[in-house]
Amino acid sequence: MRNLLTLALALGLAGAVSAQNNATTNQTGTDNVANVEQVGQNTSNVDQNSVGAGAFVDQAGTGNASGITQSDSDLDQSIGAVPQDPEAFVTQNGQDNASTVTQSAVSGSRNLVTNVNQSGANNVSGVSQDAQGPGFTGTFRASATQTGDADSDISQTGAGQSARNLTARVTQDASTSQIDQSVDGTNSRQILAEVNQTGGSFSDIDQTVDADGVQDINAFVTQSNGASSTISQNAFGNDSNTMTATVNQDGMSSSMITQTYDNDLSNTFTVTVDQVGDMHSSTVTQRDLAGGSGGDSNLIADIDQSGSDNTSVLSQLNRSQNASVTQSGSGQDSDASQTGNRNSLDLDQSGLDNSSFSDQRGNGTATIAQTGEGNFSNVLQAGNFAKEANVTQDGNGSFVDIDQLGGRFDVATVEQGASADGASATIIQNGMGNTETRNMALIQQNLMGGGAGNTATVTQTGTGNSATTVQN
Repeated sequence: MRNLLTLALALGLAGAVSAQNNATTNQTGTDNVANVEQVGQNTSNVDQNSVGAGAFVDQAGTGNASGITQSDSDLDQSIGAVPQDPEAFVTQNGQDNASTVTQSAVSGSRNLVTNVNQSGANNVSGVSQDAQGPGFTGTFRASATQTGDADSDISQTGAGQSARNLTARVTQDASTSQIDQSVDGTNSRQILAEVNQTGGSFSDIDQTVDADGVQDINAFVTQSNGASSTISQNAFGNDSNTMTATVNQDGMSSSMITQTYDNDLSNTFTVTVDQVGDMHSSTVTQRDLAGGSGGDSNLIADIDQSGSDNTSVLSQLNRSQNASVTQSGSGQDSDASQTGNRNSLDLDQSGLDNSSFSDQRGNGTATIAQTGEGNFSNVLQAGNFAKEANVTQDGNGSFVDIDQLGGRFDVATVEQGASADGASATIIQNGMGNTETRNMALIQQNLMGGGAGNTATVTQTGTGNSATTVQN
């Protein structure tokens, strides 16, 4: 999209020679304000190198091009006051319009504000906000509102101790949005990206903070009528906490979310995906790459899909995970993987042709309920102590395989409903060298509803185990 934006702006500026109107404004000094109003096929360039700057561009017509460059080194800025902070406001009505806003500040400056509003078709907007420390850096606010097959690219970069308050908001119809937010500074916090799209749009959000003590990294995407969303969130520093990604979609949509942190004492990373409609796909990856025990905790994911042909893939790496996946409809498929200790997974599938696979390498708990026909569930748990897996199925031709390895006091239960016909349940509990295991297995197959030909197999090693099979 960056190449597309560059090309569109180049074409717009190249046409300036033949444009009806051409306005150029250069300002240096203090407390400068530039106002440009144009009708027709226009080009406007505003360049302000000023302590306090405001630029206001209003264009109507086809093939308009607006370029605003603002550089501000004021150390004591305030939003809405004179001098401006800097602030840039662009309004373009028509089609094939292009807007670019570049704002920079130094010496711990703050309060960079951009608002772009484009109505029409095939419009392009690019916003770049950059402020470098060494002092406090923050309060970047960029918003873009577009209609009709448009492109928006927002880049925000801040450096300095306690860099904070980066906000990017995009509202579009049948368009593409790219948001990149990057902060480098101890105790940085409050980074927000928010996208609202309709009509087959695409959103890509990339948030990266490279510092200790990071807090409140948030991304929210709402899409309707079929869309695609990608969110990548990264925190590289000790004591990072509260990272949130939320996606709401309807129609033929897809979502991909990746959250990563790589140092100790990081916690509370949350993903929420809600998809309504058909042919959905969701992929969630949460990665704790810290090498030590470090007190890391709370990888939390909640995925809810309703409709048909849904697919969910979930991967949570390292300690203290919690995942819940709910699918309703037909043809769902879920693949969940959790590593570390204190794992928890709750999967609920309803409909036809469901399948589920879960891999837990800790002291986790898995609860899986499937209703429908042709269900398949496989649960693998490898850990030392008190793992628990519970699978309930009510359907034809269902299959369950639970493997619990290397533990003591493990519990595995399988219940297959009355409509099961030719169902199979297998439980393997392997203490792997423990002299006293005391594992428990229960398989219950209810045949009174007419099901027949079901099989149940339990394999246990160790001492003090119990196995119960009920077929009636």
